[in-house]
Amino acid sequence: MAAPNRGQIGWIAVLALMLTLPLWASGSISTVILVLIYMSASLAWGFLAEYGGIVSLGQQVFIGLGMYGMIIFGTKMGIPMIYSIALSAAMNVALALVLSTVIFKLRGAYLAIGTWILAEAFELMFTYWGYVGAATGATYEVAYLVPLTDVYYALLILTAGVAALIYYLYKTKFGLGIRAVGSNEDVAKERGVNVALLKTIIFVFSALVSSLIGSLYILYYAYVSPSIAFSITWIVTLIFVNIIGGRGRIIGAVIGSIIYVAIVYLTTGLSEYSLLIEGLIIIAAWFLVRRGIWSLIADRRSIKAPL
Repeated sequence: MAAPNRGQIGWIAVLALMLTLPLWASGSISTVILVLIYMSASLAWGFLAEYGGIVSLGQQVFIGLGMYGMIIFGTKMGIPMIYSIALSAAMNVALALVLSTVIFKLRGAYLAIGTWILAEAFELMFTYWGYVGAATGATYEVAYLVPLTDVYYALLILTAGVAALIYYLYKTKFGLGIRAVGSNEDVAKERGVNVALLKTIIFVFSALVSSLIGSLYILYYAYVSPSIAFSITWIVTLIFVNIIGGRGRIIGAVIGSIIYVAIVYLTTGLSEYSLLIEGLIIIAAWFLVRRGIWSLIADRRSIKAPL
């Protein structure tokens, strides 16, 4: 049996640190939870955009419905938390399947704008829907009974699972087909790739992950409103993480998420300028490190995608 190499030892060490984090750094749990939220969300969105060529600017629809699903199923219907998370996920998967039959008739900028308009429509609808608190929002009371460490471990499992699945799929025939679609959809179709099926699968996958993120986010934050759930800040954050860290890269998502959370803390008190600051950093990064920080490092060390 071969001895583990340095890379494997490094991953084992990281996993051990993350699993034991609540024991030796409990004060940083909240910060790490935010990093995991943005990392898992950016991984799912980055796989969709970078490899599948589906640049959705409405991913916050699924994140927001993951939050509001906890209010609808949990608070209003009295369904237990775990089942509420599952029902929210099922609702988002069903919505993604329906939307895929419509939005995939669009491409490029038209698809991006179409999904953004969809997110705005959902925000407007929930702003006037009194059943879930309208513009005032609603509180998920059960969240106060859930230990923060439970939310942390749930997000850790989700993030690790998403990263592992993306790493595995990238190297399979399925992953090759996805990259072919993202590179040139028409050529992929001519070569026998089932473009519609592959695009639907990764779109539904990203919706599922986004829903789980939304449900876990409300367990962390306990409160939701339309301006939080369907905010354009979500998509700006995902773009930020992917551009700064490295588009379609797993380790790039880690780096980008850490940098983003650090900026959030450093600009506390300047929330009204946060989008402007993030936008300026994205523009600067686009010219200075267009492929992201980790992509530059990975190229020098011959580390292949999707790591």
